Amino acid sequence: MTKLSDEIKKVYENEEVQDQPFPEVPAHTHNGVDSQPLAPQSVGSTQLKENAVSAGNLMDLSVTEEKLAAAAVATSKIKDDAVTAAKVYKAGSVITLSAQIAEAVIITAHIQDLAVKWAKIGNLEVGNSKIMDAAISRGKIQDLAVDNAKIENETITNSKIGLLQVGNSRIMDAAISTAKIQDLAVGWAELANMSVGNSKIMNAAISTAKIQDAAITDAEIGWLNAGKITAGTMSADRVWGGALYSDYVHIRMCGQEALNVAGNINKTGWSNFVIPHPLQKGKLLVYTAPEAAEVLLIHRGSDKLINGERVVTFPAHFQAVSDPRKVTAYVTARDDCNGLFVKELDKAHMLVKECAGGSSNAAFDFFVFTIREGAFDKEFEPDGELLLQRDGESNESFRERFREYRIKQIKKQGGDIEKKIAEFNKAWQTTPAVINEQYVQPK
Repeated sequence: MTKLSDEIKKVYENEEVQDQPFPEVPAHTHNGVDSQPLAPQSVGSTQLKENAVSAGNLMDLSVTEEKLAAAAVATSKIKDDAVTAAKVYKAGSVITLSAQIAEAVIITAHIQDLAVKWAKIGNLEVGNSKIMDAAISRGKIQDLAVDNAKIENETITNSKIGLLQVGNSRIMDAAISTAKIQDLAVGWAELANMSVGNSKIMNAAISTAKIQDAAITDAEIGWLNAGKITAGTMSADRVWGGALYSDYVHIRMCGQEALNVAGNINKTGWSNFVIPHPLQKGKLLVYTAPEAAEVLLIHRGSDKLINGERVVTFPAHFQAVSDPRKVTAYVTARDDCNGLFVKELDKAHMLVKECAGGSSNAAFDFFVFTIREGAFDKEFEPDGELLLQRDGESNESFRERFREYRIKQIKKQGGDIEKKIAEFNKAWQTTPAVINEQYVQPK
């Protein structure tokens, strides 16, 4: 069998040389000083035993950024707590500047609770552009942390307040004062029904100057009694077209007139004339008017006979307001004569004659009574009770009698009774004390 070396000799027989010994390699140690440098890439991770390269085996500054490949030192290659603040330096200072910190290197999980304080944040460093939407919730704002002093004028507008976000429970007492409400800002549309009641209005809060003319009508006023009217607050020209009930009314003189009444006057007391007593200081002189069961007109005077007779003509105004169907005259002689009697009598004149054919010129006094025109058929004993509130009678009871009385008057007038009653009832529901001229007409 031929040896491999013999075959090689045959191939290289023309170039065969004698073997030469290897040069001597001086002995050396790995002391980091006189050790020979290693060839590039001669030491790989597979050639290093675990824990073979430790911090104690590396000289200061022996591992530089230039000797580390990009991304060579990853988080997974660094033991926990291996990199401390003392090991991180640049130019003699701990790396803290933004330019030295890569994007997204510091995340929320890397920051301890309370580690970032106001003292560590520069002025205006945290602006609106740096705060994500919904990043600041109510839960992150302490009570009273945001007060008026920290909110600029017009910073909070309606468009920045969500629907129903500001409710009664979020408004402190007295937080909204008059000075904070613009003129006309609160209209009827913003007030719920009955939301402004007497209990919510301060005394004297609504003055006359705050009420427009004709703003308050009969329909807006309930029953008005004397207890609600202070002295001098209601003048005669402020009461019209309705009914006024009062325990006591004092009417002052206004020029030549103090009280004008368009309809009838019903009363239970007397019609008195009262003045300070002219002869007894400190006392009153009280006269009262005569009363009768008919509407009487009176004309009186004095005259004298001429040859036993006299025609007395009554004034034109007395004739104009008198009913001719019931005229009564009384004469009284003031001189000695045979006596006097009334021969003729109507609402225009009377003829007075001496009795027994006498022809004296005796003086006499006379009284003439007539009935006011339009009142001859007046019923002074009408059906039912007099339309005045009785002692102890409730307002509700009197109002019902009042309403029934008015309806009876409407029926007596005739015409379209149903329509008139419907109109009256409608007005009654609006103003319970209404007395309308179209319903009450004197006869």
